[in-house]
Amino acid sequence: FRVPPSLMVMRLSLHIRRLQADDTALPEVADAIDKAIHNISSLQTAKGDSEKIFDEMFCGADGSDVVDKESYLGNPVDNLGDWTFAGEKASLIEKMTEAIRARFKGIIEHPAVEASSVLQPKNWLPCDLHDEGANEQEHAKLKVLASAFEHLSGMKEFNLDSVAGEWRRLKHVVLRMQCWTKLNFAEFWCYFLSIKGHVEGPSSFPNMVKLIRTVLLVVTDTSCAERGFSLMNRIHTAARNRLFSTTLDRLMRINSLGPSVEDFDPTLVL
Repeated sequence: FRVPPSLMVMRLSLHIRRLQADDTALPEVADAIDKAIHNISSLQTAKGDSEKIFDEMFCGADGSDVVDKESYLGNPVDNLGDWTFAGEKASLIEKMTEAIRARFKGIIEHPAVEASSVLQPKNWLPCDLHDEGANEQEHAKLKVLASAFEHLSGMKEFNLDSVAGEWRRLKHVVLRMQCWTKLNFAEFWCYFLSIKGHVEGPSSFPNMVKLIRTVLLVVTDTSCAERGFSLMNRIHTAARNRLFSTTLDRLMRINSLGPSVEDFDPTLVL
């Protein structure tokens, strides 16, 4: 039994929407963490939202004084003995960035996460450049990914010996498409897999397709599960405590995976 490419892409998109609602795929984890650290570190020199609000309340958005200078003693938490707001802010930001690095160090340095970067087109060299060392590193990362996911059913009949030839052809095809520059990782590879010639036929990439699908379906955070619990609490309220679990499950599926209320056509059920 063979699943049509269009149906396969739809199912894959549903899986990604359910498991990666934030569209952060495995190769993007390190970049997302670095971005978070950068945003927090930028507060060392830039004012945060709460500081801006405080200044607007007491100094005005245009810099003018809102209160009489003689009655305004300044920020009440700016200087309290030996404690200074600026010093505490710098210390707090430093501790926050250190905590984030320590919390996610194991994830960033995981062999599968590091190896998954090989599937990120922005990391590839242009087609007209040849670097034997870079090619060897890419093949080594592909082997790491294949080894990490070899126990999964989606990797059955995966042939590592055929990957080298497929990899060279796939890079040439992808880099000529150009749309990868405008889409994130999940969006681009879902689009790539929606093209029939890439999935089946003489010019397809059967082994690379299996590896790409597997990486796309790796869950990178628990935020979607947490949103699921919040959704359950909104539906299964005290006033509706007699809902059967099957009914609750269907309502949650409709709410999270179904069309929006704006797109719903009630005439179909009337």
